[in-house]
Amino acid sequence: ISQSCALDGSPESALRWIGSLKENYVMIFDNADVLSPAVLEGYFPPGRKGNILITSRNSAMKTLTSPENSLEVTEMEEKEAIGLLLKASCLESPTSDGQGEASRIV
Repeated sequence: ISQSCALDGSPESALRWIGSLKENYVMIFDNADVLSPAVLEGYFPPGRKGNILITSRNSAMKTLTSPENSLEVTEMEEKEAIGLLLKASCLESPTSDGQGEASRIV
């Protein structure tokens, strides 16, 4: 991707490129337990086009979003996790492809 989009290979250029996308995107930070919210936020691309999903045992991470976009979850079954991911995706009616993608993520 970096060669075809003429990126210089730096994380900053990758974030600028992601932030410039016209399409909606999802960025996932899984198990973001060690970094502080301020440090993690430095990895967010600019703009508001995409969606960022953060999973963490660090309750301070909820400061990166509004209360209605933060959800504390306990241990759950795979089916419940897939349902939660699909609900968070705000899709009106997920397709079977969407279900499959959610299953692979979980």
